[in-house]
Amino acid sequence: MRLQGKMDEYISERRYCYLYPALLLGGEVIKLILGEETIEHDRKTWYLLNGGNFVNQLFVHHGVLLWTLLMGLVLALQYHVRTTEFDPLPLDARQLGPVRRHPLKMLGSMAVQTVIKVLLVVTVLQALFWFMDHLFVWTGGRCTVSDTKDSVACRRLGGEWVGGFDISGHFCLVMNLSLVLWLELTELQRYMHSQEIQLRKFAWARTTVLGALGVWLALLAITAIYYHTFVEKLLGTIFGYSTSLVIYYVLPRINRGLHYL
Repeated sequence: MRLQGKMDEYISERRYCYLYPALLLGGEVIKLILGEETIEHDRKTWYLLNGGNFVNQLFVHHGVLLWTLLMGLVLALQYHVRTTEFDPLPLDARQLGPVRRHPLKMLGSMAVQTVIKVLLVVTVLQALFWFMDHLFVWTGGRCTVSDTKDSVACRRLGGEWVGGFDISGHFCLVMNLSLVLWLELTELQRYMHSQEIQLRKFAWARTTVLGALGVWLALLAITAIYYHTFVEKLLGTIFGYSTSLVIYYVLPRINRGLHYL
């Protein structure tokens, strides 16, 4: 219970926002300690350090799809919590059991919000990776098997993305996806705290999302130590805050009617 309480506090206070720069700096320090020779040897030796490993394929190459499924799980969790209030001390017998709050109407509203967020994330990511790929080409980079300017298309053709200034796609992608999930969990946690709700029946759903976030953090730790220059990772980290800033800060201030995002 103490560990769960600390995690709840960690989420509510948004401390995770500082975790990614810490990973970047910590990884760079470890990289300097290990040395280039050890780094190169480990990359060639250990399966999990290879970009083609199963975990990387699932959580990065298919990361947007996995994230969309997790957003659906968060939606289901939010729906459960917001339509069922558990009162630990009911005032009378009539208050026993869950209190329903227009479930269909609320589900529709929450589903629309989730779809909007997914579309915004996909749009911002496409814009970021378009810029990153073109910057790579403008700085002398190329695909080894094609003249494509798209890194994903290059890898699908079996080629390598070589020669240019390569902003870390791992930091950019993983942070953009992860931070939206973290912020959704924060809003859920704050609501539960304000309503004095204890999550029991569907606690596994939050644990699943936190587990996925943990895997993404591990992948970023590998990237921070074994791949890219510091500047490439730094820019990837800066870009990684883009979607969360757009969805939860910029748009609500442009239009107060979008505060529900």
